Amino acid sequence: MNDPLSIAELKLDPRRAAAELRTASGVPFILRPLEAGDGRILGAYFLGLSPGTRALYAPHPMDQETADSLCAAAASSDVIRLIAVLPGDGMIAYSILMPGLTDGERERYPRAGVDADPARDCLVAPSVADAWQGRGVGSPCLRHVISVARRLGRRRLMLMGGVYKDNERAIRVYEKCGFRAVGTFLAGPDGKRPAQDMCLDLQVDN
Repeated sequence: MNDPLSIAELKLDPRRAAAELRTASGVPFILRPLEAGDGRILGAYFLGLSPGTRALYAPHPMDQETADSLCAAAASSDVIRLIAVLPGDGMIAYSILMPGLTDGERERYPRAGVDADPARDCLVAPSVADAWQGRGVGSPCLRHVISVARRLGRRRLMLMGGVYKDNERAIRVYEKCGFRAVGTFLAGPDGKRPAQDMCLDLQVDN
């Protein structure tokens, strides 16, 4: 494992989880942890998402108030929030990396025959701005999140809240990065939309 990392070390030096990346067409961007001063660009990112993208992503509200709250807590929270920023400060992607599990994953994964351990597993919730979807942003961002999770010594990376089964573009990205489907369930506001859980074993190469 290269450059092992702890949450405490990351809080002291967030740059240890930053990376210079490129889109599929070669556009450079920086993926880095959220900082206290990012409220403006994070809020603009949230408010710029289409209703369709918002409907696929629901870990928290997507508004300016939430952006300000997340930035205020960035230095103290154990949850790692990574933002993809273009030269010139435009934000094109946002990912959550959460050590531990929510109640939903702790309930669903054992039903699918998968051992779930909050002390060793972690969750990811990635998103990409509408204008950048399908342009090779999601895969490099997700691969870097996977690298950070490995450096934190986690055993398994799971999708936070799973993924809707009709979200084929996202599923292709997850599969490309080594995730596998482990179970299905019903989700959404009415609890009737088919979804699936997917996870990645971090202790094997993909």
